[in-house]
Amino acid sequence: MRQLLGIFIVLFISKSAFAQSDEMTKVTPFEISITIIDNELLLQGIEGTAWIDLSFLLENGSEQVINQSGMSSIKECNSQKEQEDSFCFVLKRTVNGIALTSNHGTSWRELSFSLGNYSSQKIDHHGMIME
Repeated sequence: MRQLLGIFIVLFISKSAFAQSDEMTKVTPFEISITIIDNELLLQGIEGTAWIDLSFLLENGSEQVINQSGMSSIKECNSQKEQEDSFCFVLKRTVNGIALTSNHGTSWRELSFSLGNYSSQKIDHHGMIME
């Protein structure tokens, strides 16, 4: 009887922990294409964005915050965490490509990939999309 009670308590605690984890990870569907042309990044909002095209200069080691509305700041992203249908990540240009760090709205925390000049890569709320 004592073992049965112990198993019940462990299952209850485990279920509660998973429920809290699911509530804290709100994923917002989106799809974006990232293209590098020299020092310029071209982003195309395919789904889940209020923008169609974004372009900006970004040298190696530099960062830009992106959300569903376009270019943003960390302060703005932090204030939007509780909003429905919001996502935010920091895009960093590296020597070999791109490094992304999610602030909220994705199922990934960090994502990085090689991306050469005149190359593109699609990403979404789950990660990289193979073309």
